Amino acid sequence: MGKDSRSLYRKDIMKKIYISISLLSVYGDLLKRYLPANTALIVLYFLTLFILYKMLCLKNGKIALQPVTPEAYLLITTIYFLILLYILQLLSGFNGSFFKALVHVLYICIPLLYIITIIRFCPEFDIIKLGNIFLLFMAPVNLVGFIQYSMDSGFLISTSFSDTGGIIKRNLDNLIEGKHTFMRLPSIFASADRYSAMGLMQLYFTLLLFLKSDHKTGANSLWILFNLTSSIVALLIAGARSRIILALLLLILQIPVYFKPVFSIMMKNLLSLLISLFLAFLTVFSMFFLMPDFPVIDYLKASVEEGILLRRIKETFSFLLFTEDVSFFGQGLGTIGEGGKPGELGVHSMWKESGLVWSLPMLFSFSAILLIMARKVLNGLIGKRREMALSCSFYILVLISGLLTGLTSCFELASGSLLMCSIGSTFKSSEIYKNHYKT
Repeated sequence: MGKDSRSLYRKDIMKKIYISISLLSVYGDLLKRYLPANTALIVLYFLTLFILYKMLCLKNGKIALQPVTPEAYLLITTIYFLILLYILQLLSGFNGSFFKALVHVLYICIPLLYIITIIRFCPEFDIIKLGNIFLLFMAPVNLVGFIQYSMDSGFLISTSFSDTGGIIKRNLDNLIEGKHTFMRLPSIFASADRYSAMGLMQLYFTLLLFLKSDHKTGANSLWILFNLTSSIVALLIAGARSRIILALLLLILQIPVYFKPVFSIMMKNLLSLLISLFLAFLTVFSMFFLMPDFPVIDYLKASVEEGILLRRIKETFSFLLFTEDVSFFGQGLGTIGEGGKPGELGVHSMWKESGLVWSLPMLFSFSAILLIMARKVLNGLIGKRREMALSCSFYILVLISGLLTGLTSCFELASGSLLMCSIGSTFKSSEIYKNHYKT
């Protein structure tokens, strides 16, 4: 096989990998409608591991380590150490179900493997190509969510996985006069929480696409604005306060990053500017005049006005410290959360499950990852690598949120895999790859 043929072969494999990751992330929950819960979970993990295997063997069907930067080496070493801690705890004993403990380990470790695989074995990975495919697949999902919200709340709802079909009812009593509950809708997913996670990932990929697009034509501006609007509407329909706050924080943090490129685009492309302003006007008009009110906005405002949100934040931070009932080795992995998943109040659940022996080095590992990401954000701002600053600042927000409110928010397979792919792509060295990767 010649050099050109091998190059085309790898491009074809990578395209299939992007499609596969996007399909599993966006439509993987549909398996839960036709298969038992545990069986669907096993199938999803198997398919994910198969994708990772194909990424490992990208070079002529063989596993080949690629050179990395010192910064990337420090990151993957920390991740290796974190994975080792979880595996050792699994093998050293547990008080609950072995299956639940195994699910817990897989829940954390499999998404992390994407970072290692991309940095060490798959330097050809292009997060923009993955993002474009993901955004394309999210379009019909958001259409379903909009229909559920504005026309038929039972549209494509399935109760095979849960009795409520993934709909979450939020109580507004004692907060907003005259309103009692509102429904958080799941679109095609198994829960409204999953839909909100995917809406947040759609917002992130939209911002990343904007930063990475060198030539912003009218069509490209339309696609970016469409996804920006869709992601915001998805977050409001799914109705998770925490992810709406994360989205706002992400947008606020990117103000200094976006100001210069936005101004540059306006000056260079008058047509793009006019189209963008027109579409922005239509977006604002439709959201505030054509679409019904979003109860989650009133809920969020009332939570702030009544001091509930601030009290919840204080309570969450209070759980960071371990209490007297925390044992030396913990209750065992998978004993707190449902079905073996990480429990709510992330660090607090970690103290309960892993005890002092395992929790302390785990927290050290997570703290090291946060510091590495923070340094990368600074390097990105100094070196004008806006996409680097965006990716790492987003990961910092999600990981901190996970440590406070539950690690499911950053390691759940669908959104977690996408996020880890982005981090792996950020830390891989394209310069080293170009100099050393021989076909």
